Amino acid sequence: MPTVAFTVDLDPTPAYYAIHGLQWNGGADPIFQSGLRRLIDLLKEEGIPATLFVTGGTLGPAEWALLRDAAAAGCELADHSFSHDYRLSLRPQEDIVTDLKRNSFALRENTGITPRGFRAPGYNTSPAMLAALREMGYRYDSSRFPSLFYNAAKQLLIWIKRLMGKRSVSFVGSFRDSFGPQSAYMIEEGLVELPITTLFPPVGLPLIGTALITFPAPLVHLMVSRALKRDFALIEMHAIDFAETADGIELRPLSDRQPDLAHGIDRKLKRIRRTIQRFKERGFTFETLGAIADRHQ
Repeated sequence: MPTVAFTVDLDPTPAYYAIHGLQWNGGADPIFQSGLRRLIDLLKEEGIPATLFVTGGTLGPAEWALLRDAAAAGCELADHSFSHDYRLSLRPQEDIVTDLKRNSFALRENTGITPRGFRAPGYNTSPAMLAALREMGYRYDSSRFPSLFYNAAKQLLIWIKRLMGKRSVSFVGSFRDSFGPQSAYMIEEGLVELPITTLFPPVGLPLIGTALITFPAPLVHLMVSRALKRDFALIEMHAIDFAETADGIELRPLSDRQPDLAHGIDRKLKRIRRTIQRFKERGFTFETLGAIADRHQ
């Protein structure tokens, strides 16, 4: 039976400020307060689980309460680093392990769940990071993003911001990461790589929230149709995909920088629901990445 994983990176609002060279001065995080709640409601209504990649460094009691609600609804909580440092992969192994241990401890203390998998901030990985995952005893990584389209677009935006005098913390680790396997594979015994689904190689149009929300409808339909021909697909979303500018004044500085924020929540949820429905209609089973990784051990 074909399988699909619905995964969501819970990047906090300050992370988007850092990407666009903006100064975060604190305040409420509408991505969590509104976006995460909508996500949980959607998952309950659709009756599907998701794998949520959690960054614990900025979370307070209200956010942890939402994550406990998500776990009770059948979601897997996985590690997305404590600091959401986009250059975490460039640091020594011991520094990476320290960051991951802090996030694992925060998850365990606040939800009772010990994470079993990881996705790197910015999808940037390295030998030191993989060694850190092995040291942590994680069962899977889901950082590989074989998309020339995405990496080229990201690099272009970084250059444009630099010309405008803005410093983005984002970076492209290596264009070699734009290519590689599309299906799950063993990195080594006990550690599985579960790549994000991209389509039409070597371009690699990504099956991610930004594409589902902002691409023209015929192109989205074509992308999902191609994904439905596979035995496994991994949809990659972000909590911001479930938020809109009206959710809080903190999102206004991002409104002309984040393409998904140009669209209201009705369009977003309609397109996301339609994608979920198409996978259901084709007979796909929705599973967490942890469950999928277990079958590859």
